Amino acid sequence: MLLSVSYQNAIMRKLCLIISSFILSAGAYAQSAVVEEEFSVVNPLDSTELHGTLSMPSGMKPKAVIVMATGSGLQDRDETIGHHKPFREIASYLASNGYAVARTDDRGYGDPIDTLLVKRSSMWDELADYRSVMKSMHNRKGFERLPVGMLGHSQGGSEAIAAFSASSKVRTYNEVGRTPDFIITLAAPAVAGDSIILDQTRQILRLQGAEYAYDMYKDMLSKRYSWAKSYIPESSLRAALLEDIKSTMPPGTVINEEMQAVIDEQIDGFCSSAYREMLRYSPAQDITNVNVPWLALYGSKDVQVSVPLNSDALKSATEGKDNVTVTVLVDKNHLFQNAVTGAIEEYQTINGAISDDVLQEILEWLEINFNKKNK
Repeated sequence: MLLSVSYQNAIMRKLCLIISSFILSAGAYAQSAVVEEEFSVVNPLDSTELHGTLSMPSGMKPKAVIVMATGSGLQDRDETIGHHKPFREIASYLASNGYAVARTDDRGYGDPIDTLLVKRSSMWDELADYRSVMKSMHNRKGFERLPVGMLGHSQGGSEAIAAFSASSKVRTYNEVGRTPDFIITLAAPAVAGDSIILDQTRQILRLQGAEYAYDMYKDMLSKRYSWAKSYIPESSLRAALLEDIKSTMPPGTVINEEMQAVIDEQIDGFCSSAYREMLRYSPAQDITNVNVPWLALYGSKDVQVSVPLNSDALKSATEGKDNVTVTVLVDKNHLFQNAVTGAIEEYQTINGAISDDVLQEILEWLEINFNKKNK
């Protein structure tokens, strides 16, 4: 069970990381050359400096500005995995079709990594970073009248939704950052974080033919998630988790060095600020607060943010709101690849990557909303 839970934690840290090379298609739109420039922005709330790249169409004023929000885990501006750089490819595709796209390294990313900053940061800190970038883009000469929005995948989608929170914490961010003029979410959770994790576990076990294991361990996992969601001190959480893990071991088990490393990794994952905030966050109220154009995409074979739990919940919560478009793309997995089963193990075996029709779906929605020539 230790290995199983550790594996599940690793999945959450890598929700957005495994994407193959993109196949880009101009479709029906004339494409432009792309120019890029480096930029830096300081989040005034904690003086964190962010570094990024702005991709723009050459020789023309952009139709809108898009700030990209990465998923969970420490990532660079390109969401690099191996030699693949998916966020760079998305930025290039949209920039070649007339949009300015800003992407930044996550806070703490660098050489060396600022491990202390990463450890103490949560999704609210990351949201403040993105809002600082949006304000910087809005203040850029020539961009002052352009709509500035967010495109977020998985947890990045949660952060785009959370930008509309009425909480006092987010109201503080309003003073130093900017609320998006539109949002595009790819596989954004529409229910509370602990429900996402439990459903993800069930879906993964189902594909492995072991759904019975979920019924065996659901109560144990729910208990641990409830501890992590609470506001008990980290030292108390660590002690409770360690005791509970030991209680699942056969009597007389000797914990060797290798087992201790697995236990430590599991407990570290549960205790991180980002993970605890992710478990706590419930987007229900924030979803109803979103009052700007919103494109929400889901993959029918996504086992990490499943359609039955999330797309259906979002459709129900936004029923009657004409600013929200919720679309389920057939045969797409969590990474919006063309998938056979949607299993995580399948990601790296798929030739190709985010499919043309996903990129085209995003572009067509942007054109309808922000290409004045089409109005």
